[in-house]
Amino acid sequence: MDEPAPEHGADDELRAEILRIAEQRGSAKTLCPSDAARSVGGEQWRDLMPASRRIAFELAGEGRVDVTQRGERVEPDARGPIRIRWIDAPAWSGGVDTTARTSSSGLAPVPYAYAASVDAASRLVFAAGACPLTADGVVAGDSFAAQATRALENLSRALGESGAVLADVVHLRVLVASADRAHLVEAWNALAAVLGTPAPPSTLMGVTVLGYPGQLVELEAVAAVGTAAEASRTQGPILRP
Repeated sequence: MDEPAPEHGADDELRAEILRIAEQRGSAKTLCPSDAARSVGGEQWRDLMPASRRIAFELAGEGRVDVTQRGERVEPDARGPIRIRWIDAPAWSGGVDTTARTSSSGLAPVPYAYAASVDAASRLVFAAGACPLTADGVVAGDSFAAQATRALENLSRALGESGAVLADVVHLRVLVASADRAHLVEAWNALAAVLGTPAPPSTLMGVTVLGYPGQLVELEAVAAVGTAAEASRTQGPILRP
């Protein structure tokens, strides 16, 4: 009899706990995957270790943390114990300038950049629509927020195959299968919790239907890898229903 697959909810708890501990300790101190696993799993913490390690590398791919061995960054195929270190200011390796411009530009304050320009020498990565699917091709999550988070994780993996990370994204389109603005905002806020403010230049739109049964969210992205790009970024509040 096959063992049940870990629930996605446990992944969400581990992810949140890794980020909480890492941010609390700051960039001067590190943590082990076991720290989060013990906090979430209690006596069954060992069962969560594979997921905790995997999530650490996912967060590294998003530019939220560094994963190291003996002080050197390592890839997901690294063997042996790893350490997780908080990144104080995630770097946009595509060169996006995070300096916010003031409202003197005449544009309303929003939680995303209005525009980004990419140096001609940068390598562009065009991602297919990222869906909230498991490895078995099944839609994961029964809420707009959960599906947005899962789609972003899958986008991060897809970008990684092309040598990019979420911090390299220079344009993001968020498709939400709803005519209710509150649902669009729910999806956006889940993304903003990962992307930070300001997010890359983004479009948030409601659509009638998406491709998979039960699918509520899909993400389209363009990333720029390599040399400097510049962006106008106006700080603003997270959207509210």
